[in-house]
Amino acid sequence: MTLDECPVTIDDLKAQLRLPDTDDFHAQLEVSLLSAAEWCENYIGRKLSELAPDGDFPYQLRAAILMMAAQLFENPSNPVAERVTAAERLADPKIWYNYG
Repeated sequence: MTLDECPVTIDDLKAQLRLPDTDDFHAQLEVSLLSAAEWCENYIGRKLSELAPDGDFPYQLRAAILMMAAQLFENPSNPVAERVTAAERLADPKIWYNYG
């Protein structure tokens, strides 16, 4: 996946993180965003491009990508998650498997 294919932009992620509009951290933001989008695809078992061929991407999945990207950016360690996260609930595969 490239930034052009991602339904969420770097500017969307900067707004989520409340970062100033600068090029600081651009490489880290890009990795976090693309990793989160790929996580979402793997989690729901579908390509994101399949969900919105007309460009009308679901807000619920957009929020899940932003939450996961923010978590990856702000906490680059590898924590153990024992509870279902908000991003996992928003990207629940049962919801998106038959969508569209």
